[in-house]
Amino acid sequence: MRDVRIFFRHPQLLFFIVAGVSLFAGLVNFHSSIAVKDYIETEGEICNVESKQVLWHQHYVTRYDYDIVWYDNSEKHTRHLEEQVDPEEEGVRTIWVRPDNKNAILSNSVDFGQDVPLYLLVGLVSGAIGFFICKVRSNKRRETRAQRIERLEDTKMYSIMVIILTVIAMGMFGIMGYEDYKNGYIPSGVWDTYFALIVIIVVAFVMYRRAKKQLR
Repeated sequence: MRDVRIFFRHPQLLFFIVAGVSLFAGLVNFHSSIAVKDYIETEGEICNVESKQVLWHQHYVTRYDYDIVWYDNSEKHTRHLEEQVDPEEEGVRTIWVRPDNKNAILSNSVDFGQDVPLYLLVGLVSGAIGFFICKVRSNKRRETRAQRIERLEDTKMYSIMVIILTVIAMGMFGIMGYEDYKNGYIPSGVWDTYFALIVIIVVAFVMYRRAKKQLR
């Protein structure tokens, strides 16, 4: 209950959280879109669809295993997927295949990237509202020393959280791309994602240093 009351005292925190989650989701989708940008559209087949019950958060849910099969120069390639959320019907369908035939997916880069503008818009608007609330509240009344210290300490804390989450995101993307790197395949434009993440870390670090300096 105490954790909920903090949002009534500091409503800007809720907007900052929404902004952070939205921007992170947009970044993940953007990375996925870039990672499959070079994939080639072709005809494949869904085979061996099986449903099973798996334990998830103390409840059993239905998940699906199936194979994606495709041919390149008469050579057969297969990708086996396990515990997928959405069921797939067996049969021929359009798929997208990595140029070296090491991977195949059922959606293209446009599908992955279509929600990115919405996530970015929600993130930017929420962040702007959060900063606007901070500005209005600070203009309404003069900050006491205790309130100023609390605001700067919050800035330090949230800056560190952003840095940690961004580093985790970089680690996740690194793990996702490790197999591609081992096979000598690096999707075009993937470095744009890492550049964006580094910019976020730099901005958060500057905010942290500024708040720390003002606390002295």
